Amino acid sequence: MSSYRVVQATKRGKLEIAERPLVDAGPGQARIRVEACGVCHSDALAVEGLLPNAEFPRVPGRPS
Repeated sequence: MSSYRVVQATKRGKLEIAERPLVDAGPGQARIRVEACGVCHSDALAVEGLLPNAEFPRVPGRPS
């Protein structure tokens, strides 16, 4: 597998599925497969463009 799928916000309120390249884990890191995850309230605010520092594209649940 050389890529993985994400759901990203491309602009305020618009979500789409995208492919991202898979990067090897570095020293002291591990790669895990995630089958499902939740989205916190601040992620929902960012997707809706209600946070002042929200930049797009943005993957909810992932650090900026």
